[in-house]
Amino acid sequence: MLPEPSRRLLLAAAEPYGDLLLVWRAAGRLGIPVAAAAPAVDAGLVEFGARVRFRHPLLRSASYRAASVADRQAMHGALAGATDPQTAPERRAWHRAQAATGPDEEVAAELERSACRAQARGGLAAAAFLKRSALLTADPARQADRTLAAAQASLEAGAFGTALELLAAAGTGPLNELQSARADLLRGQVVFASGLGSEAPPLLLKAAKRLESLDLSLARETYLGAWMAALFAGRLAGAGDMAEVCRAARAAATALNAEADAVCEATVSRAAPFTAMMLASFRGNPTEAAPLIEGTIAAATAGGPGHRGSLRAVDGRHRLQRS
Repeated sequence: MLPEPSRRLLLAAAEPYGDLLLVWRAAGRLGIPVAAAAPAVDAGLVEFGARVRFRHPLLRSASYRAASVADRQAMHGALAGATDPQTAPERRAWHRAQAATGPDEEVAAELERSACRAQARGGLAAAAFLKRSALLTADPARQADRTLAAAQASLEAGAFGTALELLAAAGTGPLNELQSARADLLRGQVVFASGLGSEAPPLLLKAAKRLESLDLSLARETYLGAWMAALFAGRLAGAGDMAEVCRAARAAATALNAEADAVCEATVSRAAPFTAMMLASFRGNPTEAAPLIEGTIAAATAGGPGHRGSLRAVDGRHRLQRS
């Protein structure tokens, strides 16, 4: 049985980066003496060398989980205070979040900024930051926005189950019309990205119709996504098949005023030949669409079998436009 100061030092040492100087600075903030390391070292649990190294990774986890919630929060607070906000802003934000005992908008906003930086590197870090940010947000509308952003980041990282869990969590709170439509859009995107092609077109079509009066650009993007989902679903599409998607998209284009339609068309036409092809199909103009379809298929298959999956991966599986 280790002495109390040694157990608290091991809790600080469980900091995942193994940063020795950071551990000592945090320990100093909590009044843990350097001598507290000796019992843990003598027991062969940990080494305090150039970096902190546990004898086994499970010992790191056990040292953390054996501590009380209050002790963990105090240690995270000390680690946050000992972390340089200029050189390691994301690490500091995460420790501040773990030290929080309740909603804290300042910390939530810091996590949101960290998520923006992490997004460029990909992976699940951005989603984790945003999920924790939402939990620390008191304002319901802002919490919904952050939860939806966390779901989107999870989708983009390939964590489809987590994305659906976050969408379910968002649905338990009050959502305005735009947030609710965005949730529908995300759900359709997750279903499509998961390979459940026949279920995706009606979900995306529903979202596109809801978005028409809320976000013109996002509605157009969603119709394009519904078209692509219907294309891959083929005869399995059922509700929301290619013909229905094209009819709905043409009706929406007719209803839009000329100025807005011109802006959307210019945006879509610049995006890629694939989206230009879909726009031509939306217009119901086979003469215009046919060569675009042929050119897109030729480009997708030109590289041989390894490139034939590119149609399915176009635009990163039609990534959600950020709001």
